Amino acid sequence: MEIKVRYSPIFDCSDKLSSFAHQEWFQPYLSERKSEKRRAEFIAAIAVLRDLLGFEPRIAYLDNGKPYLLNSQSNISISHCKDYVCVAVSDKYNVGIDIEQVTPRIDALAQRYMTADEFAAYEARFIKGCGQQEAREYATLVWCSKEAVYKIIGDSVADFPTNQQITSDSSGFYGKVISTGKTIQLKNLAAPNNHIIVLAYD
Repeated sequence: MEIKVRYSPIFDCSDKLSSFAHQEWFQPYLSERKSEKRRAEFIAAIAVLRDLLGFEPRIAYLDNGKPYLLNSQSNISISHCKDYVCVAVSDKYNVGIDIEQVTPRIDALAQRYMTADEFAAYEARFIKGCGQQEAREYATLVWCSKEAVYKIIGDSVADFPTNQQITSDSSGFYGKVISTGKTIQLKNLAAPNNHIIVLAYD
């Protein structure tokens, strides 16, 4: 697919700053992040990017927060959850990645970001006796998918219930921009226990 994806526990990377040859590249971003958690997330993302790219990445951010590389033409996307960082890199595609832990919290949020059809599919999992875990996994999959599509398309799809529809059929799994009909390819990737990772690419 010409896309590289890797995830890592954040704590495995948080002590790697001393191994970077160009620490001065990262100090301005670290100084902006006041909490140790945010600093650890940033260091972990840089460490995973370095492993994927084979060189030390010089990262910058657009005004909307989207990361990009100053020393490469590769497209990147970064996501964090509580304990993990996940990174996607591609020379060919625009990419968006999202990782989330499956938790009961999603039950109270699902209707806020789903279309009517998506919410009906979520509720059907309870009706069919699939149980809470499968319903929560579906709800988390939809959330990750919309986040990943947002990272490619931007603010025009920020209102998830009205701007995006997540669907799958015999031809694949994709996110549809409701206003334009544009589709973004999605892939549900292998993830650590009780997590969901979705890759979007266009």
